[in-house]
Amino acid sequence: MANKASQVTQEELENLRNLNRELSNIKIDLGSIELEKMNIMDRAYQLRGYIESSEKGLVEKYGGGAIVNLQTGMLTYKTK
Repeated sequence: MANKASQVTQEELENLRNLNRELSNIKIDLGSIELEKMNIMDRAYQLRGYIESSEKGLVEKYGGGAIVNLQTGMLTYKTK
C-alpha cells in the first residue's frame, strides 16, 4: 500500500512546478502562433481584395476575355 505522507518531497514539488511552467509556456507560445496566423490570414484576405480590384480595372480597360501572362505582361484573349 502507498505511503500516507502529508506532503510531497521538495524534489517532487520542484519537478511538478517545472512541468507546469513548461506547459504554461507552451500554451502561451500556441496563443502567439494563433495570433500570428490570424494576422497572416487577414493580410491574405486584404491582398485578395487588392487583386480583385486590380482585375476589375484590367477587365474595364482590356475586356473580360483578356488573360495576362505574369512573366511577360502580354495579353491573350479567350476564344469562345
